Amino acid sequence: MKNTDKQVRYPARWMWILGFWGFGGLSYFQTGDTSKLFMLSFFAFFTYYFINKITKEKHDERMLENHNKAVSRSNKIPLLALFIIGIAPSFSNSVSGEFFIWISAIGIAVYVLTYASFFYYYERYT
Repeated sequence: MKNTDKQVRYPARWMWILGFWGFGGLSYFQTGDTSKLFMLSFFAFFTYYFINKITKEKHDERMLENHNKAVSRSNKIPLLALFIIGIAPSFSNSVSGEFFIWISAIGIAVYVLTYASFFYYYERYT
């Protein structure tokens, strides 16, 4: 007999801790090393802390539906970032590696922030 009384688990419970890696990117402003630049995008993961507070208040099937809706609405941003990274070299041969790092970092940060915003909106207002 199957247990139909399963507890719904939110898949990204501890992801907010990844936000601390963002502090490693601050060394870019001292050294100018572009390999540290991408780490600034990890600051966006701090938004998962607030998402986890919401999920502790409401932990039901509706929360999982709102998670899926937020992911489906915000998944266009990484695709746009990949499109820009892929098409930029065809317009200019002088595109630097720093441009690709900036676009990647901005794409990831905006994706996480957009997901958190949509999730918050769906949980509070729908």
